[in-house]
Amino acid sequence: MRFENVAAFYWLWLLPAFWFLNWILRRRANQKMKQALGDKTYPFLSSSVSIAKRRWKGAFLALSFLFFVLALARPQMGQSKMEVKSEGVELMLMVDVSDSMMAEDLRPNRLEQAKSDMSKLIDLMPGSRVGIVAFAGSANLLSPLTSDPSSLKMFIESLSPTSVSSQGTVFKDGIDSAVVGFERGGVEQDEVTKVTRVILIASDGEDHEPEALAEAEKIVKDKGIRVFTLAYGTEKGAPIPERDAMGFLRGYKKDNAGQTVLTTVKGEALRTLAQVGEGSFNFATVGGSHLQRIVSDIDQLEKAQFDTEIATQYDEKYQIFLAIGLLFLLLELWLGERRSAFKLWKGRFEVPVAGLILSLLGLAASPRAQALERPDVIFENNRAIKKLEKGQIPQSQSELLGALAKSPDNVALHLNLGQSFEKQEQFEKALTSYQTAAKLGKDPVTLFAAWYNIGALHQKAQKKDEALLAYQNALTLDPTSIHAKTNIELLMNDQQQQGGGEGESKDNKEKNEENKDGKGDQQKDQKDQDKDGDGKDKDKDQPKTMSKGKAPPPKFKSEELTQGDVNKILGELKQQESKIRAEFNRKESKDQPRDKDW
Repeated sequence: MRFENVAAFYWLWLLPAFWFLNWILRRRANQKMKQALGDKTYPFLSSSVSIAKRRWKGAFLALSFLFFVLALARPQMGQSKMEVKSEGVELMLMVDVSDSMMAEDLRPNRLEQAKSDMSKLIDLMPGSRVGIVAFAGSANLLSPLTSDPSSLKMFIESLSPTSVSSQGTVFKDGIDSAVVGFERGGVEQDEVTKVTRVILIASDGEDHEPEALAEAEKIVKDKGIRVFTLAYGTEKGAPIPERDAMGFLRGYKKDNAGQTVLTTVKGEALRTLAQVGEGSFNFATVGGSHLQRIVSDIDQLEKAQFDTEIATQYDEKYQIFLAIGLLFLLLELWLGERRSAFKLWKGRFEVPVAGLILSLLGLAASPRAQALERPDVIFENNRAIKKLEKGQIPQSQSELLGALAKSPDNVALHLNLGQSFEKQEQFEKALTSYQTAAKLGKDPVTLFAAWYNIGALHQKAQKKDEALLAYQNALTLDPTSIHAKTNIELLMNDQQQQGGGEGESKDNKEKNEENKDGKGDQQKDQKDQDKDGDGKDKDKDQPKTMSKGKAPPPKFKSEELTQGDVNKILGELKQQESKIRAEFNRKESKDQPRDKDW
């Protein structure tokens, strides 16, 4: 394996330069974003950008550039040798580079049109050996006879009025230089080997010197060299432009009288020269068939067989590297920088059947789960919290309601909305928000916050049973919460005190009813019922739950509660709840007082 164009590997120096430039630009862009958005807002807005995908994009782009450079280096593998026999004539291209060839009656000008035609002529005569002579007031042999088309085209491209030392149009000097070129680089001729030699003159044909005709007639007779001519320009003519070093037009060439010089082409001199040189004359036109006619005329001449060459051909493999480079480029264009919305299942199924189906199909997360993680929702929630801390409650509620419209199942939004309602003393709305958060919450932290706030609202509204139940749920989620334990302790002490007071008021109420009745027999029956079999009162033997002078139950410290104490408190709360419900049902079903039973 070999590389034909090893110089292409110099382009690989651009890879580290591009990497360093990209690193600087990205770092500067991140700094500007942080300054504009702030250190807290910027992470939320940029959280959707995947750093891993960005690195993969850079790697794909670098690999694409690498394989493009390898394709440009033209990798070749395998070779084949073949014998190439060249057959043709020795052709000397004699190109006029005088100032008159810069006239623009042919586009872009006469000289550029002649250069284009000479390059095409080389391709049309692959077996011939070609040389190049530039002439004007003097002549210069630019290239000897060669069969290498690349070098010939390079010399043709370099043709300009500066290729010769003096201006004018002297055919004789050009013909002499062409003859010297044949003698230096041509094949030696003898009786066995004869080579046809041709001079092709490309000019605008303004030379009328008789020396040129005599020289053409001489070389035909003595050396057998044929002369063909090709005229460039129009009979209407055009002025000769004068340009500065930068190529800008400064004006047109003028004669001694100050008149603009107009160069025309009639082709009479070139036609006569071709007739004397036993060749053919053609007029060059844009898109014409003059080159085909010249090639056809030269093919009619006798051709010679030149030296046989062994050509080595290599199998080009650049197509493979080019295809791989295009593939990496397409991958870079296809891969985005945002995090993918599709996620693999990493936890338990909330709905077993639906979760199993989604996992097997590999579908994306639900829209509800996506809404919970939206950066704009998180940003609006944080902005609402800041406004709530500053006392801007209506603005905070507006932000939270707007965020809830996008993510209605966000537990944090419901909790913060409940806080805003509670600060406005809208306790019913706050309770609704906390209850919604308790229904939607999944993790113990948010559930504890929801139940604790529900208990605090019920405690504030003197709904002690509901408050105890809410604190009980909160304490189940976080048994180490000091605040929940303290509030449960306060509510239990308050219930015990109120329980004793209710018992005393009930006894007094019964006594008042008995006194109000005034019936001695009823009092006697009541006393008989209160006595047991031994004639003693039951009230005397059974202690009262709470007397006026008795000390309250001992208080305990919330900080010292253990897990066993918490479980014991929860059990007592359940028993009290059952007792309260039974008492309530008994009062509802209490019969009306019966008439006296005589």
